Amino acid sequence: MSASSKDIRHVAMYLRISQEKKSENFETLANHRNLLKEFATNNGYTFETFEEVLSGGASELGQRPQLQKLLNEVEKFDAILVVELSRLSRNGLISETVLQYCKDYDKPIITPDKVYDLANSDNDVLTFRFGSLIASQEHALIGKRSKYNKIQMARAGLHISGSIPFGYVRSSTTKKLEINEEEAKTVRYIYSLHTQGLGSFRIRDILNMEGYKSATGKHFNLPSIKRILRNPVYKMDRF
Repeated sequence: MSASSKDIRHVAMYLRISQEKKSENFETLANHRNLLKEFATNNGYTFETFEEVLSGGASELGQRPQLQKLLNEVEKFDAILVVELSRLSRNGLISETVLQYCKDYDKPIITPDKVYDLANSDNDVLTFRFGSLIASQEHALIGKRSKYNKIQMARAGLHISGSIPFGYVRSSTTKKLEINEEEAKTVRYIYSLHTQGLGSFRIRDILNMEGYKSATGKHFNLPSIKRILRNPVYKMDRF
């Protein structure tokens, strides 16, 4: 039976936005929600909504609780409703999981532009997989551009995140980051230990044993050490 001839009455409405640029994306989420609600109403569908805000690193299904919940309950619905296929996932493995569920349970994916009958149409499966590949490549490219932009901003001394990195203060006049010499000694020590081949666990233990304090005046924890070692702002020659 093709999806176009199925009696679709109750759908799972899935909405996803990225945690980056929250204010802009929440507006996008509201627009997508209104679009799908109007589409569902016009087609006589009842619906349940599954929404989630994800970080850029949410690349596993276990980090997508609402999508996982939808798939676990997919038998309750006649179809899955999304704004576009890329809203389901930009990750190839997750997309393949969604595809397999849709094929196993004979559930089409509906967008305002098309019905994808993944259980019965090889062409729709091909379109789905091709769209997933393009979305995945686009996501990877955006990630590379974002990382490059952060490095360039760090080189220019610009403040690139919500919190000021340990070892810096922000200039009230230029708004650029300036080195806090007292904290910078700790950062240099961390990198010195790291160049000697010590890992984050050992560096943390040494700092705490020797009485070094974090920006909050507390002992260093593992995430803070890893954050310092990963942050491109510390890797500039000027530090």
